[in-house]
Amino acid sequence: LDSESETESPGKEKMYELNARIQTLESLNQKLEHTVIELQKTNASMKEELEKYTLELAGIKALFEAAENDVNDYEAINAAINSLSPGIAAFVNDQMKENLSLKSQESSLTADTNEIENHKLLIEDLKRHKLQLEQEITDLKEQLEEK
Repeated sequence: LDSESETESPGKEKMYELNARIQTLESLNQKLEHTVIELQKTNASMKEELEKYTLELAGIKALFEAAENDVNDYEAINAAINSLSPGIAAFVNDQMKENLSLKSQESSLTADTNEIENHKLLIEDLKRHKLQLEQEITDLKEQLEEK
């Protein structure tokens, strides 16, 4: 009897070990399947983000191309801006407003500079005229002294 139970015991032990390994492998397999599902979700999410940014980039590229082709083609520029996401479109609009403001200030400064240059020319003309008048006065004084 003892010899029979001794021979069964190693076989049963081996079977328990194999069952424990099978359970461990099944558990690991479930964890891997869960990880694969999570990675697939992350991958899909990243693909969506990439597509979104690709569209944004295409919109920005279209905006620059429209501006390069004709800065005054407001229809093409606005169409390009409208293709952007609201946040980026708002930023671009703010930049365009700032640019227009700067151009307006530049025009104003150019007008002021031109006015200053005109005043300088007028002052130079007045100085020449003053010198002419002083010369005439000197000439007249000399003529009076001679008489």
